[in-house]
Amino acid sequence: MLTRRAALSALAGLAATRGARAQTFPSRPIAIVVPYPAGGPVDVTARLIALSVGSALDQPIAVDNRGGGAGVIGSTAVQHAEPDGHTLILGTNQTHATNQSLLKNCPYDAVKDFAAVAGIADIPHVLAVRQGLEAENVGALIALAKKLPGALNYASTGIGSASHLAAELFKTRAGINIQHVPFRGSAPMTTELLAGRVDLTFATLPSVISHIDAGAVRALALASGRPRRGCQTCRRLRKRA
Repeated sequence: MLTRRAALSALAGLAATRGARAQTFPSRPIAIVVPYPAGGPVDVTARLIALSVGSALDQPIAVDNRGGGAGVIGSTAVQHAEPDGHTLILGTNQTHATNQSLLKNCPYDAVKDFAAVAGIADIPHVLAVRQGLEAENVGALIALAKKLPGALNYASTGIGSASHLAAELFKTRAGINIQHVPFRGSAPMTTELLAGRVDLTFATLPSVISHIDAGAVRALALASGRPRRGCQTCRRLRKRA
C-alpha cells in the first residue's frame, strides 16, 4: 500500500537517477506521467503522491495522463524526456514487464531506458461479476460458462493489460470459453460492469471496492495470497476461498 514515507523515499531517490545533472533537486516542478486515463488506480496513486509530497519537496508535482497504446504512449514520452529526474512515470507490470514480451516492436527498453526509483503500491485484482449473473462463487461461474460456451463476456482495461492476462489465464485453467471486451482504462470498464453490459472482470480492487461494498457488483475471489490490512472485502473473500 502507498504511504507518505514510501512516496517521499521514492522521490528523494531521484537525485541519484541516471543522467541527473541538477545540483539541487528538484530545481523546477516535477511531472508524473500516468500512462493510463484519469480515474483509475494508477492515476489515483499518482495524485496521492503529488498531494502529499509536493509541499515537502518545495516544488509542485503535476500529474500528466497520457493513456493509450497499452501504456506505450506515456512510457515513450518519458523515455524521450530530459533525464534530470523531473519527469517520472508511474510504471506498472504492463508498461515495464509484459509489454516487452507482448508487443512485437515495443519502442522502448523497460530496463535500459528508465532508472527505477522504488516500488510504490501493490494493487491486487479481484474477480467481480455483474449483479444478476447466476454465479455465487467461482465454481458456479465456471459451471455456468461451461453450460453456455461463448455466451459470457469479460471486460479488461485493454489488450495486454493485467486484467486481460488474468482472465485469459483463468479461461485456460478453467477450460471455459468467454469473450473478451477490452476498454481504455478501468473507469469505462467499471461503468459497463455496473450497467450489466459485461458479465465479469478481473479488476484492480480500488476500482470496484466501493461498488462491491455497496452491493452494485459481486466479488467472487481475490487474486492475492496475502491479507490486506483493514480491508473487510479482502477478509471476506479469503474466508470464502
